[in-house]
Amino acid sequence: MRIIGGTAGGRYIKIPKSLPVVPSAGKVKMALFEILKYEIGGASVLDLYGGSGNLGLEAVSRGAAKVVFSDNEPDCIKVIKENAAGLGFSGQVECLLMDAERAVEELSKDSGRFDIIIIDPPYLSGQISLILKCLETHDILGKEGVIAVKRDGKEAVPVTAAFIMEKEKKYGGTFLTFLRKAKK
Repeated sequence: MRIIGGTAGGRYIKIPKSLPVVPSAGKVKMALFEILKYEIGGASVLDLYGGSGNLGLEAVSRGAAKVVFSDNEPDCIKVIKENAAGLGFSGQVECLLMDAERAVEELSKDSGRFDIIIIDPPYLSGQISLILKCLETHDILGKEGVIAVKRDGKEAVPVTAAFIMEKEKKYGGTFLTFLRKAKK
């Protein structure tokens, strides 16, 4: 797996060997960051379900100011830290060894706001619905922020009062769904 664009473009990152992590395919990752290209510069990014750090590290490479990763697997957090160090991004990366819901709850205590929140859970796990409810309860998305959901086409993004679907793109069996805060 490699970083596609930005300052670390072309450099390879490690993937946890013994874990069921499925990194984003190059085509889907490229599409995700093409859609986010005008929002990534200087952004504060939250990468839930961090895995290898593939998506969040791509964000830093393309100009994000900082990325907070959460993952409940110690091996994933270890690999994310190693990948960040290898790319020279350690100062822009924070890792939380906890599940996504707990990470959102903890981050909301600091009144932190994120410009971009990436949700890429294991496919068909039911996590999308749970984490969107958690994000609705704990308001950590900035006013003009965007939530990017990478999902299997068989798993729907639930309709909520807090978020509206701005855009959705299909790449084979994978969907990218982009949500914004609903106007009040």
